[in-house]
Amino acid sequence: MKRLTIFLILAVLAAIPCEAKKKEAIEVSVAQYRYDRECAVSLTFDDGIQEDYTLIAPHLDRCGLKGTFCINGAFIGNLDDRFAPRMTWDRRRELDARGHEIASHSRSHQNEHEIRVGNGALP
Repeated sequence: MKRLTIFLILAVLAAIPCEAKKKEAIEVSVAQYRYDRECAVSLTFDDGIQEDYTLIAPHLDRCGLKGTFCINGAFIGNLDDRFAPRMTWDRRRELDARGHEIASHSRSHQNEHEIRVGNGALP
């Protein structure tokens, strides 16, 4: 499932025309939004897995795009995680230096269905 998700993300990103190869400036405009509010598209990637660094970020960089990479603090650098190998702090700092946004995605990514308050479950 994880590999299929990564493949689908890469397929969508590959479909975005990569304007960075052209030497001319890229024109950016903001589309009209309901009630004349400004809007934008944000590319977000959760859980801090290695593929964010090795696959996603390089493609975004080639296209002149930036992403928001959300991390789980408790899993940073865990290469043996049962879900997927996680990025290290050094790689996170490098993404930040390249202009990508680093955000928090909870410390432990606890399953909210298992969270208990007092003796009962949360509503």
